[in-house]
Amino acid sequence: INIITKRPGTEMEGYVRAEYDFDLNGAKVETAATLPLSENFSVRVAGKYSDYDGWVYNTLASRDEPQREETVGRITARYVTDMVDATLKYEHTDLNVKGNVFQIVSAIANRPLNLVKETGSPFFGPEFDDVETDNVAANVDIKLGDFTLSSITGYSNYNSDQREDADFIEKDLAYAVFQEDFEQTSQELRLLSPTDGDFDFVLGGYWHNSKLHERRATGIVATPAASSFRPFDQKSTVHSVYGQFTATLSEQFDVLGSLRYTEEQKVGDFALYSGPLAVSQQVGTLARTIHNEFKENHTDPSISLQYKPTDDVMLYGSYSHGSKAGGFQGAISNALANSFKFDPETSESFELGAKASFDGRATLNVAAFETTYKNLQLSVAINTTSTTSFAFYTGNAGAAKARGIEADGQVRLSDEFKLEGSFAWTPTAKYTSYPAGPCATGQAPTNAAALSCNLTGVRLGFIPKIAGTTTLHYTAPFTAGTKLDIGTTAAFRSSARMDPANDPMSYQSGFVKLDARIAVVDEKDVWEVALLGRNLTDIRNFTFSGAASLAANPAVGLATDARQRAVDPPRTIAIQAQVKF
Repeated sequence: INIITKRPGTEMEGYVRAEYDFDLNGAKVETAATLPLSENFSVRVAGKYSDYDGWVYNTLASRDEPQREETVGRITARYVTDMVDATLKYEHTDLNVKGNVFQIVSAIANRPLNLVKETGSPFFGPEFDDVETDNVAANVDIKLGDFTLSSITGYSNYNSDQREDADFIEKDLAYAVFQEDFEQTSQELRLLSPTDGDFDFVLGGYWHNSKLHERRATGIVATPAASSFRPFDQKSTVHSVYGQFTATLSEQFDVLGSLRYTEEQKVGDFALYSGPLAVSQQVGTLARTIHNEFKENHTDPSISLQYKPTDDVMLYGSYSHGSKAGGFQGAISNALANSFKFDPETSESFELGAKASFDGRATLNVAAFETTYKNLQLSVAINTTSTTSFAFYTGNAGAAKARGIEADGQVRLSDEFKLEGSFAWTPTAKYTSYPAGPCATGQAPTNAAALSCNLTGVRLGFIPKIAGTTTLHYTAPFTAGTKLDIGTTAAFRSSARMDPANDPMSYQSGFVKLDARIAVVDEKDVWEVALLGRNLTDIRNFTFSGAASLAANPAVGLATDARQRAVDPPRTIAIQAQVKF
């Protein structure tokens, strides 16, 4: 995913956009402007402020959650000559969130998915999540004859402080503290060849160094001696070299290829302190320490063949190999030396597809794919019989496979109407080898010694068999000097399990969400006013379902079927206005 922010240009321009959401009782204002200061130098400033209430009512805190206040500012400076194009960008973000999107559901305890929760702790305080980030990037493109040398330098850091009611219910059983400080510096150099010949290429090298300092604490009210404080430190260094080429064999045939070699080194240190002072004072009795380090290398090739039978049709086939480095568990409460490290993940992907344009009135893209994974990395609940331990950790499934078809396109039905759509059919998405997978809450292990369940052949979580969107646009003159712009989008998906374990209580049934936007737009595109409707079908769905060990313990919690779920927003109506200058 490559996100590119707009760079300063040579003309003064900008916009102001404001939005008010009637249901979330909040507003957002954003603005940006380009300021040319000379023939070669210009600056662009951008900012956003938003403050919204949430959509899950917390009866103990007497408020809708998550209440979210965010302030973002960015300044970009650009200097351009015939030989050099240099850009320097700085961005700062402050995010303050009160509460979260999680709600406990239980049929036994008569707690449906009704956007109501009961969390908070008079002993430890309210739930919140505060994050502050800084990002700096410097891009310099230098012309070397017909070639271009690019330098990309980056620096980023964030610090976060989060509090969570770890029992997820109104009882004051446990509370958790998550704090992180992260810093990363990176450098990339690229040499780009001319692109007007039969062969072009990119050669590059990349390096980054990062440091993470993590502190977690869990307070157990009933048994303070079981409380813990866990600091974790990680250092990571990555070196990578890569090349990519495009060879035009004829007017109809192109070959594209790439090769990347990566070395990564990580060092991790963990400590666990237990006792009643572990949370409030972040001290206690040292129970154990873990040190681990490793160095990995990965080679990732890809190749693609493209055939153009006509100017409007392109057929292709591709193969790619991917890798994701291993790592450490971090500051989880159940960290043990023999499971502190998780393994790297690799994938192999094949794709066959077609892209077509029909007289400029329609486009269609279709692709069939198959991806196989080895050591698929998953965040899962730790298998344990403990009633006071509920940590998540990163584990590896032995192997997995996904296979399906994706399509997207658009068609101009008339001068006023345009239809767009996307569709995904994934009939195969399963663990092909996962004999020691996680067990769902309350599920009897198939491997009692390892407290694990065999998930081989089980469908992967979070992947519906069918998903897609359909959008209908209508544009027509409205009044003198204005036009009407109406868009409606239906997003649909079939049922899917919203957890990595095979929990029968985590299935989200299929649904269709309808969004709509009605706007009056100035014909010169200077201003517009719009009415927005999101989730007009008012679907109550969740995007994650997970273990809630204390809530699912009938002795101290609610009921054996208690689960925590991350709930999406219900229907909301908002008004939006924008002015360009």
